[in-house]
Amino acid sequence: MDYLKIAGACLLALSIAGCKGGGSGGSDSPSTPQSEQGNNPNSSAPDSTPNTPDPGPTDSGADNSSGSGPAQPVVRSLTVNLNGLTPEDTTVTASGNGELHTATLQGDAYGFSNLTPNIEYSLKVQAPGYKQLSSVQSKPGGVASLNVEEQPSPDVDGKFTYTWKDDGQTVSGLEYASKVNKPVTVDIEGVERKIPNIAAAQMLYRDYRVVLNNTGSLQWTQAHAYRLLETLRQIPQKHCSLDQSVLGLSCKPDRNNIKKTVWKLSSSPVTNDIETSNGTVTLDAKAFTYAEPKIATVDGRRGRYFSKRLHHALIRQMTDGGQNLAKANYILEKRFGVTIDTRKNTGHSNLNSVYNNIAVTSEDRDASAWQSFTPEEILLIINQFEELPSGMHIIRGGANNKQGLKYLFRRANGHDHPLYPDAPAVAWPGAGYIEFMEKAFKGSNLEHMQRLVLHEKTHFLWHYNVSKQQKLKWLAFSEWYRVDGAEDGHLNDLPYSTENSGASHTHGSSYNPDNQNINVEASDGWSARKTTNFVSGYAQLKNPNEDLAESVSYFLMNPDKLRSRAPAKYEFIRDSLMAGVMYLQEIRDDLTFEVLNLHPDYIYPGKIKEVNIDVVGEAQDNKRVTIDLKLHTTKSSCKKDSCLEGASLAFTRIFSEIDTFKDIYFYPVSGRGSQSDHLRATFTLPDTAKNGWWAPAQITITDPLGNERYQRSTDYGWQMFINNPDEDITPPEYINDSLTLSLSDSKAITVANGRKTADLNTDNCSGQGSSCRVIRTITARWDVDEDVAMKDSNACFSRFAHQSYSNYSMDEYGEFQKNVQGIIDGQCQTQVTATEYYQSGEYRVAHVSMQDRALNRKSSQFSDNHPDREASPKVSLDNSGGNPDNQPPEMNIQPCADGVDRCISIKGTPTNPSKPDGETNVVLSYWVRDDKSGLGTVSYNLRDPQGVNHFYYASHDNTHTLFFNGEPTAWKKYTATETLPKGSAPGTWGLTEMTLYDKAGNKKSYDFTETVIFEAL
Repeated sequence: MDYLKIAGACLLALSIAGCKGGGSGGSDSPSTPQSEQGNNPNSSAPDSTPNTPDPGPTDSGADNSSGSGPAQPVVRSLTVNLNGLTPEDTTVTASGNGELHTATLQGDAYGFSNLTPNIEYSLKVQAPGYKQLSSVQSKPGGVASLNVEEQPSPDVDGKFTYTWKDDGQTVSGLEYASKVNKPVTVDIEGVERKIPNIAAAQMLYRDYRVVLNNTGSLQWTQAHAYRLLETLRQIPQKHCSLDQSVLGLSCKPDRNNIKKTVWKLSSSPVTNDIETSNGTVTLDAKAFTYAEPKIATVDGRRGRYFSKRLHHALIRQMTDGGQNLAKANYILEKRFGVTIDTRKNTGHSNLNSVYNNIAVTSEDRDASAWQSFTPEEILLIINQFEELPSGMHIIRGGANNKQGLKYLFRRANGHDHPLYPDAPAVAWPGAGYIEFMEKAFKGSNLEHMQRLVLHEKTHFLWHYNVSKQQKLKWLAFSEWYRVDGAEDGHLNDLPYSTENSGASHTHGSSYNPDNQNINVEASDGWSARKTTNFVSGYAQLKNPNEDLAESVSYFLMNPDKLRSRAPAKYEFIRDSLMAGVMYLQEIRDDLTFEVLNLHPDYIYPGKIKEVNIDVVGEAQDNKRVTIDLKLHTTKSSCKKDSCLEGASLAFTRIFSEIDTFKDIYFYPVSGRGSQSDHLRATFTLPDTAKNGWWAPAQITITDPLGNERYQRSTDYGWQMFINNPDEDITPPEYINDSLTLSLSDSKAITVANGRKTADLNTDNCSGQGSSCRVIRTITARWDVDEDVAMKDSNACFSRFAHQSYSNYSMDEYGEFQKNVQGIIDGQCQTQVTATEYYQSGEYRVAHVSMQDRALNRKSSQFSDNHPDREASPKVSLDNSGGNPDNQPPEMNIQPCADGVDRCISIKGTPTNPSKPDGETNVVLSYWVRDDKSGLGTVSYNLRDPQGVNHFYYASHDNTHTLFFNGEPTAWKKYTATETLPKGSAPGTWGLTEMTLYDKAGNKKSYDFTETVIFEAL
């Protein structure tokens, strides 16, 4: 297989392949026998020899690994002899189990390698002027014969014939035609291009002006052309009939002046599966693997097995990489029933009247509060919507079926939601829109962004498509109940209505320095008796609506985690909401590794059995707080190295009665890095913090392997009183019209190893040597009214935004200076250092916030032409004399193989191979270059067989430097190492994604997963 299925071993027990092996994550694919596992220890005999090498392709014998005795060689190769023609201009394909392989000539025959053992493949020959006499199926290990017959030629025989037949194996069937000695050619910018003698290829040119070209590393076959054509027909295009179900209706490319493009296939990985250069489109051949649905049986159900990977690649091509918002909007309107803002940086919005009428809060009823989505954002949204079953593409309901999801809004860069300041996105089913904040897309976690889109759309499913009976059943899985004793009438409440605005919407986002008014009663009056039957802490913290939204997002994007954490919920979503549709995440096979562990830890941390809180300090003093948590364990004592029910970390956010808060981390009393049933947090609250009771909304308890337990305040006893009679409950206030923004003159500095070492008394580097660089600073200042005292450090925060809608804002902390002018309480200052690589243009401040010593927070937002907001001052940076960088770093994603110098690889090695305990050294190697500023921050994500994601930063010499030390444009090899802890889940782990930033803030995420869909018939 080209990709490794990391889901449980029999999730896809394909009837054409059978299924062997044991528990979750135990085999490298549902249809692969155990002998192919190599280093995989998760078989029926955990003490079996772990390091059996894969013998690779072989033409002899059959796969007898399931029998007794020594393991036999795995057979992956197949030889095909052609009878009746010479091999010139001939291709042979093998399709089966969702795979599509193209053979290369080896001697006098065509040879396939890297096939899946024991799978029966359908073999086809494609040769101009010849027909295949019969369908042929064969398994690896044998020699197949294909018989062909020459067809009449119009030039010689005066006759042309064409035949297509259902071969009973593939949707594309068998076709053959006479050989045309003068094939149809197309002139593209003075170059004659031949259209292959394939029916689908001719329709691709007729309807889409796509010319298939065989100069790539792979030849176009009938199967490839058919899959490309069928996928293009699924995507709404203005020059095509809107009724795409009538495939006989042709498109009219002349209607919209569709340009001719040349398309090639590549056998090597292509970034985003598709690249365009000088009018030539190159497609990764692996995107075609599951493009044509296959019939399979999964868990006793017959259905279609396919993916949307090719569809996603074509969406990128058709929307010019997401930059053509008009085309993106057309697809969204016709396929999903939603509309987006199609303006770019300035000008009149196509949603002006919509903003003025349906935005929930009054300050949002103006177009200046909003902007359009960036290119990568809109591609992500279209692709995530496409993954949902077709019945969920358009969501309508309510009176006359006119309500539902109709709009997608994007809040302007740098702005928070006025009701839920820490929310990355908010769904408003009653108003018919989802709004996304910049923070929804700004981070490094690609899977979180993907799930967020699905999460918010699921709120519309809850309101319009999930029946009351289904909701009641959903409540039972986690024993949801109303804290106020109300009955089930609340099941139909709209989430995030203005009448219910006390609940903050965090979606598990990380600590945000400028949050305000986070309500401790954020659960809307719901609580759950279960503490482990959830896919995330956020699902358990809020209400059953959020629980479902989180679970559905994992059902699609990380089904292993939902199935391992909440199997009953997984089955409910599959059977009651998805009509049997199932999802499988596959990781690129060469980016996986095996973890060996004879005694894995799948046990959740114990419940809290004891809470001890000590607050020390007189009324006028700071309060030193110590909180001890003790957990239930099955043993009377919990030793440092053997504490399966212990934990390595607990986290909570404690709130005062006015919703000021502090984040608290608990660690084992035996020391950080250990695992214990006794955790402790020690911290200080200032003497001006809110007087009275402080309490958590939820405590998350985690062990080193990512097993988590979530406990609400209803699950344990808690009383924490802070005796502060001199409390400060007034937040710092921004002084109106005090914000200023200034741009410094150019200043030369000396740089060593990428870091600033000294200022020079000059504005340029003339005569200063190669260590001299020029910088400028953008400084924001504003006046603050504070009645007691500001926070000691990082009291001020701002977001600097560029004029381009596609550039994310820059978050900067700064300091507070008291009594700067003598007539105010003080002034905040934040600053950005702009190097020669920053983009020219207008910069402004979109948001400022302040925090005082008593933990009170307050923020202000700035917009041009907004009736209720102050406009931000602006500065113009002219970097035309510098080297502005607007392109992200480039990583070579080729797999490491013989003859490949620049590639990406990952390897896991057990630290104790004789008695494997899960502790594994992981080495990630990759090659990167940048066009100008050089590589900055790098992060990556590993996923274990239980679906738990493990996030890491890949530190390197230039991670935190101001300038890149070295030659940024040269390819450079980087290596990141991590050690997985003891007890790590055995089986196949994989690299799911990487995110790279350069020194100018440009970001690129690489996704190494593919979502495969099983749709029951």
